[in-house]
Amino acid sequence: MRSRGNPRRVWTERTLRGAAFALLAWAMWRVAVANGVGRAVSLESASVESAWPRLLDGGHDAAHLTISRGLPADSTRDVLAAFAHAGVRMSWSGPSLSSVAMSVERVREPDQSTLMRVVGAGRVVVRDGISVLDSVGDASHGLTIFLAAPQGVFRGSGTSGTASAVPTAARALHPVLVVGRASWETKFTVAALEEQGWTVESRVPVAPGVEVTTGTRQPLDTAHYAAVVALDSAAAELATSIVAYVRSGGGLVLLSDAARLGTFAALVPATVDARQSSTKRSFDPAAPLASLGLTPLSMHDDAVALDVRGVTVAVAARRERAGRVVVVGYDELWRWRLEGGVDAVVAHRRWWSRTVGAVAAGGGPAANAPEGAPIARWIDALGPATTVVPNHAPADPLPPWLLLVLCSILLAEWGSRRTRGAR
Repeated sequence: MRSRGNPRRVWTERTLRGAAFALLAWAMWRVAVANGVGRAVSLESASVESAWPRLLDGGHDAAHLTISRGLPADSTRDVLAAFAHAGVRMSWSGPSLSSVAMSVERVREPDQSTLMRVVGAGRVVVRDGISVLDSVGDASHGLTIFLAAPQGVFRGSGTSGTASAVPTAARALHPVLVVGRASWETKFTVAALEEQGWTVESRVPVAPGVEVTTGTRQPLDTAHYAAVVALDSAAAELATSIVAYVRSGGGLVLLSDAARLGTFAALVPATVDARQSSTKRSFDPAAPLASLGLTPLSMHDDAVALDVRGVTVAVAARRERAGRVVVVGYDELWRWRLEGGVDAVVAHRRWWSRTVGAVAAGGGPAANAPEGAPIARWIDALGPATTVVPNHAPADPLPPWLLLVLCSILLAEWGSRRTRGAR
């Protein structure tokens, strides 16, 4: 005869049956997730090469690299990037990483010297293809080196990593056009640039419709001129052509008198204010620029200050489409050359050369070797580091205890039903 059973016992049997169905549903979800996500590979930076066969077998579509100390080799990064492009979801994490970064560019001046900047945490040693160039105990604030004749690849090595960069070949610069009235400023600006190695052409009006020129009178474009230096209002006749020249990629240096021309209003990086006299009673060779009169510059929003006197902007620059414009607020720069002491001639022409070089067309930054910024290259290839290791699907979607627990629940429920005679 069939037993009606204890209600509590019936409730227990139904609970066990529900638990069995819940476990079965959970097991099916685990299998579905594992099939959707794929099996993940955990990689360690010290032995990452040994994981290539596992990634190549096609059974994994996710991988996470844990970096313990320092970035792996560049070739390792490139292989991981290749897997990422092939569809493997790559991620990486590790301690706070720092490295050496460096840039190398040709200075836009006739000597085509090389400017190298290096930054890195801790001690950094910089060398070229021949020997050590410099070292610094803490390069976190940067190290700048000028070299006249670079040899081979530059390398910066330190406790925080290594970077390398290759300078480009030197490229010839076009002439500079100087426009100004017959004055000491025009004379010594031309002299300074020529002595520094620039090819200079000048246009100097001396009477209505009459001007004295040097060099070949060529079209004002970037194919013929590296930069234009406008010293005063004599540039008014060429102002429209100069504006077009700058917007097509040319460079322009303006002294304050030339910057006041209305045609240049859309180009200048700053508004020219009223002239201020120097506070020094006589010329101080130790501070030549501070001894000159100054026309303060009120910078526009998109301009940058290249030089200041106290809180007053003395030299400002901005980009105008493809070109560059610099406005100089210092007056009577020729006095520096004549009154500045023993080294004044060299300092004056070097200042003019670097000012023109800052805007000159041609030359320009080197195409740095890919490893000039290792961490930036790593992030570009694989994305930023993750702070938490991704929770990939487990390699075995079903734990071994699942079958034992499921069988025990079903056996207990079946045994209870049998003992009370239920089907």
